[in-house]
Amino acid sequence: MPTSKPRERWADEACFEVNRERMHVPLRAYESRAAVLGRRLCDELPAGPWLLALTPARWSFSLASKPADAPSVSGPGGFDAAGWGDLQVPCSWEVAGVGSKPVYLNERYPFKLDPPRVPTDERNEVGSYQVSFTLPARWIGRRSYLVLDGLGSAATVWIDGAEVGYSQDSRLPAEFEVTKLVSAEGMSASEHVLSVQVVRYSDGSYLEDQDQWWLSGIQRHCFLYSKPARLAIRDFAVSTTVPPSGATADFSLDVALAGSIVDAAATDTAAAAKARALPRESGLVARGHAQDMSATRSTLEAPALWSAEEPNLYSLVVELVAPGSGGEDVLDVETCLVGLRSVSIEGGPAARGLLRVNGAPLTIKGVNRHEHTAEGGKAVSWESMLLDATMLKAYNFNAVRTAHYPNTDAWYEICAAVGLYVVDEANLETHGFSSWGDEGYLSKQPSWRHAYLSRMTRMVRRDKNSPCVIVWSLGNESGYGPNHDAMAAWCRTHDPSRPVQYESCGGGDATDIICPMYPDKKHVEKVGSSAAGQNAKWMFAPTRRFPLGTREQPRPLIPCEFAHAMGNSTGNYADWWELFASLPYAQGGFIWDWADQGLHQTDPKTGKHFWAYGGDFECKQHDAQFCINGLVFPDRTPHPALHEVKHVHRPVDVALLSAEPAAEPAAGKRRSAFRVRISSRYDHLPSLAHLSLRCGLEVGGVEVGEAAPLESGGGGWRAVGARDSCEVDLEVVWDPALAPYRPSEVYLALCFTLSEESAWAAAGHEVAAVQLHIDAAALGEQLASQAPPARAAAALES
Repeated sequence: MPTSKPRERWADEACFEVNRERMHVPLRAYESRAAVLGRRLCDELPAGPWLLALTPARWSFSLASKPADAPSVSGPGGFDAAGWGDLQVPCSWEVAGVGSKPVYLNERYPFKLDPPRVPTDERNEVGSYQVSFTLPARWIGRRSYLVLDGLGSAATVWIDGAEVGYSQDSRLPAEFEVTKLVSAEGMSASEHVLSVQVVRYSDGSYLEDQDQWWLSGIQRHCFLYSKPARLAIRDFAVSTTVPPSGATADFSLDVALAGSIVDAAATDTAAAAKARALPRESGLVARGHAQDMSATRSTLEAPALWSAEEPNLYSLVVELVAPGSGGEDVLDVETCLVGLRSVSIEGGPAARGLLRVNGAPLTIKGVNRHEHTAEGGKAVSWESMLLDATMLKAYNFNAVRTAHYPNTDAWYEICAAVGLYVVDEANLETHGFSSWGDEGYLSKQPSWRHAYLSRMTRMVRRDKNSPCVIVWSLGNESGYGPNHDAMAAWCRTHDPSRPVQYESCGGGDATDIICPMYPDKKHVEKVGSSAAGQNAKWMFAPTRRFPLGTREQPRPLIPCEFAHAMGNSTGNYADWWELFASLPYAQGGFIWDWADQGLHQTDPKTGKHFWAYGGDFECKQHDAQFCINGLVFPDRTPHPALHEVKHVHRPVDVALLSAEPAAEPAAGKRRSAFRVRISSRYDHLPSLAHLSLRCGLEVGGVEVGEAAPLESGGGGWRAVGARDSCEVDLEVVWDPALAPYRPSEVYLALCFTLSEESAWAAAGHEVAAVQLHIDAAALGEQLASQAPPARAAAALES
């Protein structure tokens, strides 16, 4: 194996950042508390005097076929951009029709394995970007920061010809302080030139071998923000704990700010992402003051807790204030959404540990989701994210795995608002090293350890305040080695409030959750039967060497991928959930995957539009249509399988207990009586009060009568709590004349719909529909022996 290191930093595993700021929570430099409370959950960066958006916009762009041909900056003007074209930013340049065609590979690398080296020929294009901007005069004398939210795969940045820094990791922000270049004391507000050069393949690409299109460029938004020079909020951490009773919630805020005063105000927020309304102020519920390395602690009485089923949110406003001539002067303001919740894995000596939120065990109805649209590739819009989130909720999903990298930060706000649990996954996969016989080759190399750690630590530091994130993932299909142990140890030390998972270590100690990939029934039953079975050195694939575990307590079993949704699949999905229901340690899993990764193309001969997959771009190396394995088409039109999944995921179920004829009503009608058991499959909702129920009797697909529940004391079926049930009596008055002639199947059909509009669907949306087969004899007569109604007889004669 190669031991020498090349000089190029984009081919050196030890160099993945230069001058990059330490990662922190998303900062937006608000001017006031009123600006925070008036903000909307939407696609645009918040308007204000201390933030300057550079995208979406068209930037000057030039593509070089190889690194040696890439232009160099030439003085304060940056690149000599004379004769350049332009390109929309953000976008994936291959999808925009620039340079090489898109390449789709499932596990192979698009270049020869020779880490850390990457191609220097025409396969490794270099995109050079340039745009001008002018800072407001108010920024002079303040600190300025440049944020490039997603650069694939490695980028160098200049302002006015002076190098700002360098960054790898295509799925997390690169932030640089640029004060000395644009806003130092004594400078004037003038036009500046931002230059960015992106290398398609870098040593970082060895860590980004996910099952997806290999796409390049500035694929997320870019902006600058301004902070006070003397004192500013640079990061803050929110921690919440909910005791078993749920009657209170402990809240803590830590802000690393010397000499500051922090005022933490939490206000009740309506989770209304669909209407883009956020937040709704209803009063101060917590307030704290602190100085130095500031911290504040509060206990909230009667809190509105957060879960996927009840995504109650608070807006946290963090203000930095200083004494002024007229009172207090506001220096800096930041915010984030807070969901009061606790995540734990609990179980006594005689019970299995289960993944819980607020003490209640979860049922994970999850799916893996790539950031992908047919038109934009890896550049996804806020509208497309909102569509995905609301569709997931509408089809009864409650969890998403960010396969296989951190998403843009807006995704987490949307998930928190609509109610989706998130497994946040580090941007790490080395699947292609299976051709060397060890998928985890790099995971065992000490020289790559810091690159591994960087991808984990930066994700945790950015997303630590997201209430929707309930599990951290060390990445995907990277084998197993000491580098994973280092990642897991860091994560548990810096955020003990969430469990850590990793599939490719089997039952090793690096994972708190047993999360196999595509296990069969026997595998699930064997591995999940005991702590000893989980700790065993079991093998899943020849190139994955799983270690022995040492855990004394059994762990939750939640497959990170199962029910591969390719083609005419998921037909046995109900069988999986029967298995999960029969095993106390199984808590659901994540389907692969959400959307077909097709790219929108036009046939030049016919002018017809189509969705392209691997091989449609005449590349020699590809994995064909293996990227077309979603539950929805690239435009999010549902596949038929999605309707099956929705039914299996239904949060309310009904079982027939009895059916018998009742007293005859008037005028040739019939009356039948049914008893059913209505069961809530919710994990947290205290009742079914948000639902309406409609019941009908169907004969041969024709509704012949409608049923009405006979409500009893105690609130009836609507009072049923999480994981509880009740028996309900129904009466149906039906008309035999409406029943089709000839023997027919008879069903009692029950439909549960939303009584009111939610954050993800309109009132009347169908949440669950169940058909219960009824023996026709139970209706008091054989329908097939009836004389045909006159209209049916006439139809038969004709």
